[in-house]
Amino acid sequence: MNLTQQMMLALKEFINVHEVSITECPHFHKGKKMVDQTGDYLIVYFHSDHGKFVYTFKGMEDTYFFLIDPDPNNRGSI
Repeated sequence: MNLTQQMMLALKEFINVHEVSITECPHFHKGKKMVDQTGDYLIVYFHSDHGKFVYTFKGMEDTYFFLIDPDPNNRGSI
């Protein structure tokens, strides 16, 4: 499974990917920007220093949080 597939699998636990618009976010490695109907957004990208996917929110781009894979067997890979 490639990095993008791993990210989308983990995200399905947290958001309904069918209710947001998903676009590329080239400012971040493997970045995806998910915008809801109100214009709020979430950016998910691969943080190479940590070797994990992280996410941030609109207005908080200088802060990020680790994206945890819901499958405990993959916790070391995401």
